Amino acid sequence: MKKNVPTTTQETGTTAGQNTDGTGTWIPQQLPTGWADAGLTAGDVLFGERTAVAFTDREMSLNFCSTGTRAAHGGTFTAATFVLTSNARARFTQNDVRVINNALFDKVQQRKLIQSVVNAQPQLVKLAVVGQQQVAWVDVSFQLWQSKINAAGVRSNGFDVDPTTN
Repeated sequence: MKKNVPTTTQETGTTAGQNTDGTGTWIPQQLPTGWADAGLTAGDVLFGERTAVAFTDREMSLNFCSTGTRAAHGGTFTAATFVLTSNARARFTQNDVRVINNALFDKVQQRKLIQSVVNAQPQLVKLAVVGQQQVAWVDVSFQLWQSKINAAGVRSNGFDVDPTTN
């Protein structure tokens, strides 16, 4: 059994340390512009990327067995809200398709939909200033796996395919 040994890296200027053992593909090779000037490190990049992946996973993953009720959505419909500020949560409740009506709720229940984020890959794009706060802009690409019942009552499983691009 291979023993886990921490890898030591150094950060100088704008270049972050490089992981040399083949793991941790999220470790940045270079810090985004302004990142080091703001006193942030590669560890901060990793934390931002982890937060983005956690939000994406909880926002996009659904399970018809855990949705709350039609009158009070819960479960996987609200699983991502724990990372939101109170202002962001207010915007979420006014704009998100999970909240503004029951169309998605009904679709999930009718199709007995289970969907899950697979192979999430975050990438820190930039550091932005919004109002008086610094905000890390992170893109998260992923595949969406689904299990659902079609109109004939047959369950299908697989990755959701974009009908435009296949």
